[in-house]
Amino acid sequence: VAVSRRPNFWKFSGKLSLQLMQNYISDNWYQGGNSSNSMLYTSTFTANYDNKQKVQWDNKLELQLGFQTAQSDTCHTFRVTNNLLRLTSKIGYKAAKNWFYTAQAMAYTQLYPNYEKNSNKVIADFTSPFYFNLSVGIDYKLKKDKYELSVYLSPVAYNMCWVDRYKYDIRPRYGMEQHDDGTYKATYHKYGPSVTVNSRVRIMKNVNWTSRFYVFGNIFDNKQDMYVNIEWENTLDFTINKYLSAKFFFYPKFDDSSEKYKKGRHYFMLKEWLSLGLNYTF
Repeated sequence: VAVSRRPNFWKFSGKLSLQLMQNYISDNWYQGGNSSNSMLYTSTFTANYDNKQKVQWDNKLELQLGFQTAQSDTCHTFRVTNNLLRLTSKIGYKAAKNWFYTAQAMAYTQLYPNYEKNSNKVIADFTSPFYFNLSVGIDYKLKKDKYELSVYLSPVAYNMCWVDRYKYDIRPRYGMEQHDDGTYKATYHKYGPSVTVNSRVRIMKNVNWTSRFYVFGNIFDNKQDMYVNIEWENTLDFTINKYLSAKFFFYPKFDDSSEKYKKGRHYFMLKEWLSLGLNYTF
C-alpha cells in the first residue's frame, strides 16, 4: 500500500545564548577602577515557510537583555546594556530566479526600563519608544553552503514611532514634533525608501559572521525635515563546542531624528561588546 505524506514547507530554528562577564579590581589597585559583573541574554527564533515554487514567508523574533553592575551610579545597582525585542515578517512571491516581490513588516521596542545615570528619570521603557515599519519592494535572495544573502529594496516604506511615557518628558529625545502649547506629540509618521541587507557568512569552520544593514530616509515628507537612519549590526560568533561560544558584537548607527542629536550634532553612535558564555542551537 502506497502511503503519501503531505510535504512540510515550514522550517523552525532557534538560538539561545547566555554570556557572563566578570571583572575584579581591589580597592587599593594602583591604577584605580571599579569591579563589575555583567550578564547578556540573546535569542533568535525563526519560522520560515517555503513551498518550493513561488511563495516564501520568513519570520524572525529577536530578544536581547543585558545588565552590568554600576558602582558609580548612586541610584541603581545595575544598568541596562542591551535591550531589544524585535519581530520581523517578510513574505515574497517569486518574480524571477532569486528575485521576489516582497512585503515586510517590522516592529521593535525594549524589554526593560532604562534610566539616566545617577537619576530615576526613565529614558526608555517597554513600548516607549515603539517602532513599526511597513514596506513593499523587491528582494534578492541567494543561499549557498557558506553564505546567505538577502538584499531588500523598498521604494515605498512607512515608519512610525510611538512614545507613551509622557510624564517622563522623553518625547523630544525620539524626534516628536512640538505642539503650539509647548507639549509634544506622542507619535510621528515618516515615509520614504528603505534598504535592508541581511547576510550570513561562514568564515571558517567555527567562525560565523551575521550582519544586518538598514537605511531609511523620509524623502517623501514635504512638511518635515530630512531624516536619515542608518544601522549596521554585526555579530562574529566563535564556536568553541556545542554549548560554549565567544561573541563579538559591533553596531555603528547614524540617526539625526531628535533635537537632542541635532543640537549637539551627535549623529553617529556606536555599541560594541565581546563576551564568552553558553550557547544552544536547535
